[in-house]
Amino acid sequence: MTRRRHAAAPLRVAWFGTYDRGVGRNAILIDGLRASGAEVVELHAPLWSSTDAKVAAVAGRGSIPLLRLAARQFGAWFRLARQARRLGRVDAVVVGPTAHLDLPLARRVARRRGAVLVFDPLISASETARDRGVVAAGSLRARTMRAVERWLFGLPDVVLVDTAAHGRALAADVGLDPERAVVLPVGAPAVYREATPAYTVGDPSSATGGAATKGDASAMGISVCRVVYCGQYIPLHGVATILAAAHALRERSDIKFELVGLGQGLAAARAQAEALELPNVRFVEAWLPPAELAARHLAPADVCLGIFGTSPKAAVVVPHKAYMALAAGRALVTGDTPAARELLRPGEAMLVAPGDAVALAAALVALADDPGQRARLAERARAGWFERFSPEVLGAALADILAAAVRVHRAPRMVGPRHRWRTARLGAALRAAAPAGDLLDAGCGDGSLALALAGSAIDGGAEVVLACDIDRRRVRLAADRARARGLGCRVLPFVADVAALPLADGTLAGAAAGEVLEHVRDDAAAVRELARVLVPGGVLAVTVPAGPARFGALDRDVGHMRRYEAGSLEASMARAGLDVERLTAWGVPFGRLYDRAVQRPALRSRGRARGVAARLGRSPAIDRIWRGLFAVDARLEGLVARVPWLRARASGLLAVGRLRGESGEPMEGTDGWTVREEANVPKVNHT
Repeated sequence: MTRRRHAAAPLRVAWFGTYDRGVGRNAILIDGLRASGAEVVELHAPLWSSTDAKVAAVAGRGSIPLLRLAARQFGAWFRLARQARRLGRVDAVVVGPTAHLDLPLARRVARRRGAVLVFDPLISASETARDRGVVAAGSLRARTMRAVERWLFGLPDVVLVDTAAHGRALAADVGLDPERAVVLPVGAPAVYREATPAYTVGDPSSATGGAATKGDASAMGISVCRVVYCGQYIPLHGVATILAAAHALRERSDIKFELVGLGQGLAAARAQAEALELPNVRFVEAWLPPAELAARHLAPADVCLGIFGTSPKAAVVVPHKAYMALAAGRALVTGDTPAARELLRPGEAMLVAPGDAVALAAALVALADDPGQRARLAERARAGWFERFSPEVLGAALADILAAAVRVHRAPRMVGPRHRWRTARLGAALRAAAPAGDLLDAGCGDGSLALALAGSAIDGGAEVVLACDIDRRRVRLAADRARARGLGCRVLPFVADVAALPLADGTLAGAAAGEVLEHVRDDAAAVRELARVLVPGGVLAVTVPAGPARFGALDRDVGHMRRYEAGSLEASMARAGLDVERLTAWGVPFGRLYDRAVQRPALRSRGRARGVAARLGRSPAIDRIWRGLFAVDARLEGLVARVPWLRARASGLLAVGRLRGESGEPMEGTDGWTVREEANVPKVNHT
């Protein structure tokens, strides 16, 4: 019997850096990965005692604090480098939250072991510093931090983001590449569930469901609704809104507020409470271990508060405190933000307008007056945590993400800046022209275009993208990349010949074929087949290499059967019933320069030389340089179209055609087609 040694090897992960230990995000994912069967090796050098300590260091003034910060960081790197020498084989290196500056060293460790590098930032240091008001927006320090973070976020192969909304914010702020982003919620450790009994609505003296407190309400035998905030009093929490709501409810002796924690805005919160003379607010100035926090404050709570700030960051995160409430099984009230709507299902929390104390007060009155609603929210909250936010669930999801990323990272690929730029351009052309509906990436290769069309954790996209290729290995790679990006349910790869698609007539809003037709023996049949599966008004977008006179040995080596001129491509699309709406020649002069100086030498090389070329092709810095040069080509396309000498020297052609005909009317050239089905073709429900 043949031994399948590689298949049996468990996933081995190095958790690397100066990250915070404890029960936060790092502990949740490490425990979850281990529960999923992965081996996790921690390479840890403590640097920060807390996020507050890190923010204080960033905000330090003068040269002395910066020198101390640099000395601490270099000392930590030295200890990490010593630990890495004994690391051995790993599949992935993960850099967790608050360890941003460890990325360059982690990248070196990962590359030496052929491992994938994953970054779980959770926060942006520059974003956090601005949100807390410790760095002035537009200052030299803020600009420097942002520039450094843009570089750091370009180093990892995969970046985990807690919400898609936060991913979009990071893309705009620090240039996070959507192709590298995957959503993985924050979650909460099991200690909050274990230390908190299930919520029940009982008598006024019970430990839960109306805990009695000293004051008028308990003296009268009224069941008290206990509202609890736990946190660090940072701006995005909106503590001022909470206290304003407490002021609006000061006459309701049956609603009591308890604010637990220490942090940046505690003094301001106390001053506000004293100025408003709030008899219904109690401060607990302590930072408690999770088990004690849950037993002493979450267990007796009737309602837990999330965040109500109005800052940009508050709109894009669902904080740890919200997941704590879900795990504890308590009614959660939090701000109605894009992030909350993205991750919290109806019935798991009550959402109110951020910064609106009147709306918050009204929500708390509704819950205080309706114990049954509190109980229903509590029950659904804990069920949601079990289903989607527990360490076991998040660990299994991360294990799947890492396994797929490892397979993608180790797959032999020659994907360079020209391919990425052309793919982005083709995808943008199709999205701009196609009606709403499902799309097809015909000849998908490694799935780059399909992923761009489907959208990432950051960008929205098509509803479903079918991706087909005749090469089964490429289809498997595309499927792995989709899973690694968290798009396994939206990108559906299958094996098929572009000239014989096993899809029904008129089912897709659009199709794209990027550098595919030149590989097909009967390209006219392939164009007709792609037109057949489009709905009336559907769009086909293609790119092909230009210049038939330049066809040569290298084309034959890479499987090309032809090159195209604009007239022949337009005629082929017209015969298939497509009205060509756009036909441009691109790649002059820098596309041609790339072909000659990079693409051809890389394709001709073998062994080590090709490996070097592949690594250069994945370099973010080199990619940005070429992308800028290709953008110059795009600006020159109008001139190229008017000058025949330039047009004849274009690197490629891009064409967009729309299918003629009315709904229900058979298209020219499609009579007699029948629906074909194969076992490996995903079934898409068109309703």
